[in-house]
Amino acid sequence: MVDNTGLDGHYDFTLTFDRNPVPTAGTDAMARLHDILSAMKEQLGLKLESGKAPVRFLVIDHVERRSAN
Repeated sequence: MVDNTGLDGHYDFTLTFDRNPVPTAGTDAMARLHDILSAMKEQLGLKLESGKAPVRFLVIDHVERRSAN
């Protein structure tokens, strides 16, 4: 995740949205995601955008148990 908000510090907020909408024809995971994204934009003024960015990661290619000493 890359933070491009330009905001400093930590924030405490409450985001209100319907986590479990009543199932209807066509209600799926994408509809629920749309509810969350809409709530973020309307209530916080933030928008999530997909994109590519360099990230750091660690690869562990081998693990051995410790020997009993």
